[in-house]
Amino acid sequence: MFVTLWLSSYSSSKSYLLLLKLKKQELLSFTESAKDIVQTIEETVKRDLNTSLNSEFESPVEKPSKPAVERPKIVISIQDKEGLKQFQTYKDDRFERLFKMYVDKVKNKAENLVFCFDGDKVGPTATPISLELEDDDIIEVHVKSS
Repeated sequence: MFVTLWLSSYSSSKSYLLLLKLKKQELLSFTESAKDIVQTIEETVKRDLNTSLNSEFESPVEKPSKPAVERPKIVISIQDKEGLKQFQTYKDDRFERLFKMYVDKVKNKAENLVFCFDGDKVGPTATPISLELEDDDIIEVHVKSS
């Protein structure tokens, strides 16, 4: 009986060792595959970088363009009977652009509306700079009575 137990134990140990060897081979295979993939990627990047560098040296030298002047932006709220609607625009843009954005959003006609800031009517040619507006200032909009 002892011999039977020993043989049974030996057999299961042998199959367990065989299973471990198979797993080891599988992991080694994955490792080799990963190495191949990394090597392929490295070669591709090097080739692309060399191509890019070569094309830069071959092309005529371009003069750097003037740096873009950064236009300051402002967030303006328009107050209507339904609440506040916020819009972002450039401080030097005319209000006609802002009014068009508002009209498109509320689906109304500009000629039916009057825009006011601090009680004064705001014309389409005015700008946030000309009215000395700051972020989150509120422009009121009123519907003209017919």
